Amino acid sequence: MTKNQSSTPTDLRVQALLWLFGLVFLLVFLGLPAIPQDTGYFDFADKRPWLGISNAFNVLSNLPYFLVGYLGFSYTHAHRNDKTKFIDRSETTAFYIAFAGIFLVGLGSGWFHWHPWDWTLVADRLPMTIGFMAILAIIISERINLRAGITLLPVLLFIGVLSVGWWIATERMADLTGDMRLYGLVQFFPVVAIVLMLLWFPPRYQGARYLILILVFYGLAKLAEGLDGQIWDITGKIISGHSLKHLLAALATYYLVVYLKKRKPA
Repeated sequence: MTKNQSSTPTDLRVQALLWLFGLVFLLVFLGLPAIPQDTGYFDFADKRPWLGISNAFNVLSNLPYFLVGYLGFSYTHAHRNDKTKFIDRSETTAFYIAFAGIFLVGLGSGWFHWHPWDWTLVADRLPMTIGFMAILAIIISERINLRAGITLLPVLLFIGVLSVGWWIATERMADLTGDMRLYGLVQFFPVVAIVLMLLWFPPRYQGARYLILILVFYGLAKLAEGLDGQIWDITGKIISGHSLKHLLAALATYYLVVYLKKRKPA
């Protein structure tokens, strides 16, 4: 650990509180009864076909993920030796994985909406968890400790993959009442942890406002997802909440690219 990364007693106490929160949240969440997959999840408001594509707008609204994933991955690779972007080159690993996950969201989510069923939903959810966990590792590296983020990256990725595996395994074993608790944790906990880290820890890089925009647009995306049918009706059946969710979430991920382009050592 370099001199400017050394921890004061206050920093150590805050770190302890953060990890304690994570442990307590995990124990409480897993103490809840199993949360089944919503039986109406596959019933999206917009079912319009177009050019032979089933649920066309829910499929095509995933296209921006390909662009964002490509832009972020290629920018990371082009600047992997740039000390103004990566103080330590090992930081690039989490960015590579995050942008690869974002790219694969376009493929997995598009496939799922074209042919909605359990196994295409696995293809949809796996890259999302990879993206979530890689971004969480990035913030840990930047806000708490570089080595902690690098060390936790494979652990976090394993938990993300496990959450999807646990859901589909219980879906198969429990007569279509799969357990969503761990997957819900993987979706919700990184957001809470990132907010706390942004509030509690000083940055190693400038550009935190772009990280905040990621959270804002992701929150709007989740809101649109929950209002799928209502947005479909309000817009006169032009766009559904779920299609809008894809666009807002893709915009959220684009701000990770913007952050990477703008950030400089603080």
